[in-house]
Amino acid sequence: FEKGREATFNAASNFFSKISGGSISVIRSRDNHLLCERIGILHSLSFYFASVSFYVSNLLVDISIYLYVILFINFSLAGIGPGQLAALGSFFHSEWIVSIGLVTLVPQLVEIVLEFGAVQAFKQVIGGLFAATFFFIFQNKNIASSMKEGAMTGIARYFFTGRP
Repeated sequence: FEKGREATFNAASNFFSKISGGSISVIRSRDNHLLCERIGILHSLSFYFASVSFYVSNLLVDISIYLYVILFINFSLAGIGPGQLAALGSFFHSEWIVSIGLVTLVPQLVEIVLEFGAVQAFKQVIGGLFAATFFFIFQNKNIASSMKEGAMTGIARYFFTGRP
């Protein structure tokens, strides 16, 4: 009964906004600080990755994309093109973000090949690539925006997600 409430786009966005905004409160809490002081570094890292790291990593991805775009705008304003960057031996001459994103498709592709066969796998992966890209870009921006707002105001906004 009432399973899959976060299956729609708006419900998923509200849910991620609510949780990522609240994760700032977890990071700022005194209990979290005391807990991380008293446990070792390995337990502290384990606690971090089990609690708020997904939301922090989305925020860092968002910030790094802004910096990446600003860097290429500065290169363009300085008159430095991809050819000149390649001559300098820089990695900025190739679009490595796209290739890393495509590498993350390999596990999904292998799973679908094993379940349905190669032709069906390529149809599903290529067919969903465009929509999934925009969905995850929007979700990343949504999470990063909620975390920035929570960090600046210290308040996590309430979002009604339809839970009783």
